[in-house]
Amino acid sequence: MGQTSRGTRVHRVEVGDGRPIVMLHGLPADHRLPMYHLEPVFAGRPGWRRIYLDLPGMGRTPLGDVAAVDDMLEVVLDTIDEATGSGPFALAGVSFGGHLAHGVLARRADRLDGVMLWAPSVWTDGREPRLPPFEVLDRHADTVASVADDERAWLGIAVVQTPETLQAFRESVKPGVLAADIAALRGLERPMSLSPANLDLATPFAGPSLIVTGRQDSECGYLDAWDLVADLPRATFAVLDRAGHGVAADRRALFRALVADWLDRMELQGPAPSRG
Repeated sequence: MGQTSRGTRVHRVEVGDGRPIVMLHGLPADHRLPMYHLEPVFAGRPGWRRIYLDLPGMGRTPLGDVAAVDDMLEVVLDTIDEATGSGPFALAGVSFGGHLAHGVLARRADRLDGVMLWAPSVWTDGREPRLPPFEVLDRHADTVASVADDERAWLGIAVVQTPETLQAFRESVKPGVLAADIAALRGLERPMSLSPANLDLATPFAGPSLIVTGRQDSECGYLDAWDLVADLPRATFAVLDRAGHGVAADRRALFRALVADWLDRMELQGPAPSRG
């Protein structure tokens, strides 16, 4: 647990030593989502201190006095500052965590080594998000038949419905869904997005960046994420076919290769200078 911020203490799990990299999960989920998909990339790659947070109202972090997404960003910023001091760090966010990562980028760009946005939700200035229709491209009948009653929602999101992707859901997403304080999260102010002031970058971010999206992602899509590229001149932007919102599970090998390349680029560049 870290320091108290907005009436809550953020639970975090840390793995390894070296350059800090902060991971932000989706909603509702917890640290197990990014940990499941990213830890294999760090196998045999020393030199990184991975910091996985449980966001307010999820995992082992109570919602506290958080009333809106802007409040949640402040909690994340306080937690990052407490965990990393004034030194450089890297950042990865998935889905709703990708939206929060955009806010962290806007507020801490001078300390960031690099940023990865993975199936990110994107602020659309009040217009409807541009989403492809939901379609299943790979369905295994035995897998569908094995889905439990409390897993039925997965069938309406998963583009690839195989034993491997169902296992990934059960190990990385489902535990966080069950642990989340859904009633409290429903009480957050709408819209469930950061205010424009918390997304405004003063200048484009010149560090190594990665945006990974699914071509068939009917939850967050890929077209709106392209709008972020103008502020990320060193971004690799990937739209993976045969992949939905669960792109990391749907295209596991390619996803991990893209993350490894992002880490390579940060290691070649070296850490951002400390401002403290």
